[in-house]
Amino acid sequence: MKILLTMWLSLMSAVCTAGQFSAVQGKFECPALSNSLDCARQLEAQLDAPVERNATGALRVTLDNGHARVLEAGSVTYVAIELLADRRLLVVFEQTAEGGRFGWLDLRSGAYRTLSGYPLFAPEGDLVAMAQQDVEADYDPNVLEIHRYVDGDLTLVHKVQTPDWGPADVRWSAANTLKFRKLTFECATGAVSPCAEFELERTSAQ
Repeated sequence: MKILLTMWLSLMSAVCTAGQFSAVQGKFECPALSNSLDCARQLEAQLDAPVERNATGALRVTLDNGHARVLEAGSVTYVAIELLADRRLLVVFEQTAEGGRFGWLDLRSGAYRTLSGYPLFAPEGDLVAMAQQDVEADYDPNVLEIHRYVDGDLTLVHKVQTPDWGPADVRWSAANTLKFRKLTFECATGAVSPCAEFELERTSAQ
């Protein structure tokens, strides 16, 4: 079976939302905060997950089998922010000296992987989008990918080329339709030029 992705285009104005620390709509969001690490810590404090911090500041996670996986604090600070896939996957924010990225810990297998962007599962099916944008500071790469997720494994299905823009307000509007805004530096800094909104539609063909 071949996967086809059709892109549709429209135009809309763009306004950056304060306290929005991911390219995914409504995710990793703290309206009252202006620091991504503070936001991550706030989300971790509210998260119903088997996590705690040891004396060195490392993140200690209890896996489904009762064993512990420790993510040591060092050049990267690990903060748990969300549970996905029926509480199997623990999304982790990785704060670095300049910028940040995301990863997830499989609570069943104990495997940890750094992700190319914030993960957003489709409402049905096996697709997950990975989105990352940083058009202002340019610390992190701009990424928009679609993967297939099966029992802990990811397979890249499609990658959108983002040479001079980043995705914003990424969301699934249906099980096979991903919407996002094409955020440029001009849009992010309040210019009046319109930003393009795109729609990726996944269809199947024999």
